[in-house]
Amino acid sequence: MLPVLPVLRAAFAAPLPRVQLVFSLALAAFAVSQAFMGMFADRYGRRAALLAGLAAFVLGCVVSAMAPTLGLLTLGRMMASFATAITFIASRAIVADL
Repeated sequence: MLPVLPVLRAAFAAPLPRVQLVFSLALAAFAVSQAFMGMFADRYGRRAALLAGLAAFVLGCVVSAMAPTLGLLTLGRMMASFATAITFIASRAIVADL
């Protein structure tokens, strides 16, 4: 993500701190959501958590790819990062179960 920040700045004609917020909020969403994903995987099952995570990741990537504004790009990246945390936790729980 870091090499593309100057390109995003030019494409959206936004100041650099606002463009850097895309990366920062995506990392924050990944970090915060890990605390809750274990409970989600335990309650609804590992397979359901992985499938929901995959669907949310694809949706986040589509939103990011088609984003006409920097705010929508930020939302899409946060959604994809949130979904990555689901798959990160659920996959490790599956290995631990086996």
